Amino acid sequence: MGGTPLTALNISCFPVDIYPADVLADVIAGGMSVLTRAGVKLLGGHTVKDSEFKFGVSVTGTCHPDQILTNRAAVPGDVLVLTKPIGTGVYTTALKRGLVSNEDIEHIVASMLLLNDGPIRVAKLLGIPAVVHAATDITGYGLLGHLSHWVRDANIGITLRTSQVPLFHGLEALVDQGCVPGGTHANADFTDAFVTGRALISNTLWLSLNDPQTSGGLCIALDPAFANRFVEQMQKAELTAWIIGEVTSTDSGQINLLV
Repeated sequence: MGGTPLTALNISCFPVDIYPADVLADVIAGGMSVLTRAGVKLLGGHTVKDSEFKFGVSVTGTCHPDQILTNRAAVPGDVLVLTKPIGTGVYTTALKRGLVSNEDIEHIVASMLLLNDGPIRVAKLLGIPAVVHAATDITGYGLLGHLSHWVRDANIGITLRTSQVPLFHGLEALVDQGCVPGGTHANADFTDAFVTGRALISNTLWLSLNDPQTSGGLCIALDPAFANRFVEQMQKAELTAWIIGEVTSTDSGQINLLV
């Protein structure tokens, strides 16, 4: 949303009867390494006994009130840019089922480890909100689920050029093997009401667009005159970005899928 994270508290629920304490220590160390890369100071945290292992971080930061990026400020004519490929849900499910190896998902893990601060730096360089108008992370609701929040109860539509949406290599083959997280179908059931043009794409691609992401990228809406410059600035920073569609004044409340 354009904010700068400053401090954090760890929150952990740990099944002491299932895992040894060094497992928790490793998770906390991993979280600490990410906080350090993000320039965040860890103030402490809380750990409680639980039957299921959970770990998260509560973050406090700052943001100028006139430079907050929300998912409700896109305007007709904006171009949509996506900063990470889609498919982490399918690949992590494939790993659980033994269909891929740890080596096969190294590029997936590298993507998940990549922070989203790079695209925000580029957005600030170009100008928030003069040039960059809206943004959302792509996480558990999938690409279509998060974009549905933009058009729901709004006077805009979205044209999504599905052939331009980046998918991790080999993703569609895994989907065809039935390697789909349970959350994908729940996402698809929800987004179906907001989508037109579904018949134009394969069921494999439809499921991919609804794949729940872990540490996915950002989808950013910005002035079309600056779209190529955004992509170029991302490339200069050795980051990725793809133009995947645009915001329209027609088909309000709908995401129109084009091949």
